[in-house]
Amino acid sequence: MLDVNFSPGASPLLGDSAAMRELRALIANIAPTEADVLILGGMGFGKELVAQALHQGSARSGGELLAVDIGALPESTFESALFGHRRGSFTDAKTARLGRFQAAWGGTLFLDEIGMLSLANQAKLINALKRRQVTPLGADKPEAADVRIVSATNPDEAALFHPERFHPDLLYRLNTLVIQRARALALETVARRAESQASFVGNYRRVSELPEPRPEPVLLTALFARLEQLVAAQWRARGGDATFTVEPASLTLMADPGQLAQALLNLLKNAAEATAATAGTAEVPRVNLSARLVRGGRLLLTVRDNGPGVPAGLERDIFLPFFSARAETALVPVSANAPAPASKEVRGIGLAVVRSLVHSMGGTVRCVKTLRGGASFVISF
Repeated sequence: MLDVNFSPGASPLLGDSAAMRELRALIANIAPTEADVLILGGMGFGKELVAQALHQGSARSGGELLAVDIGALPESTFESALFGHRRGSFTDAKTARLGRFQAAWGGTLFLDEIGMLSLANQAKLINALKRRQVTPLGADKPEAADVRIVSATNPDEAALFHPERFHPDLLYRLNTLVIQRARALALETVARRAESQASFVGNYRRVSELPEPRPEPVLLTALFARLEQLVAAQWRARGGDATFTVEPASLTLMADPGQLAQALLNLLKNAAEATAATAGTAEVPRVNLSARLVRGGRLLLTVRDNGPGVPAGLERDIFLPFFSARAETALVPVSANAPAPASKEVRGIGLAVVRSLVHSMGGTVRCVKTLRGGASFVISF
């Protein structure tokens, strides 16, 4: 484990190439937010320098920036190192010790080589990130952790999406935004769509500062009936068809009813935009929202349309903030209780909002390929 204390000053990222200027501009936009950041890059990328620049540009710059090399941390000492321990909590615990989450209070914690963390310890880290609390070894109660997380890794990107190597919920909580030089996806989309720092930060916070869900039993037939009242007339006016099915009709889900409705409305809005190209053709625009139980007691909510579908290879990328599968298409979030903002203000974050809402309620969302074409978004609880 390596503790690094960085002093404030000029940006540590030197160079005047177009790519470096864009990287510095991106960091300048991200740094003032409280968003957690995942940095992807190989050796020589300068991941620690990026973390330093993010810390220096944030409101936490007066606090510590502590770095932990996860790859050099023995698995057996993970909890003690990150969460701390009380005296006598294990054989060699002769004194109490603060964990790095607490030592970085009010500052930034940089978790380097996060991809080398075991699945067992990933689950422990998920709980800390989810609650922003840690429980030191030997303690009876959790303690608040006021810290921003910047993490970095250098695996094959595909490994991050392999559930046997990296827990999907941890990836979600770490990669509120990804900085990656190799593909620079986040960099390019932000440069294309964020017209100013104010619009970037305002739209970004729409994703990163959603309210905590308030779960309650939701009768899905009643929810679907309300959604049908909201959107079915618009589909009929286009000569299209929107259908809603729940099997069995008694299905209930423990979720925040407003946030669940907003997530589904976003997907229905996305389907309406995707099928707009069928206007004036023999193809009737269609969307189906269904709910059903599957093996293992899981509940699936599926929104399926007959539009052109998601281009191959972009099934995961479309959930990134500011990303759109089509350069000129805005994926606009729609609130169940308020009118949709102008698309220019929220361009490209509709599906990112869906992901954030669903994950905050304990579910997952993914885009799956269908044999008949179109797009199919599946929410699983």
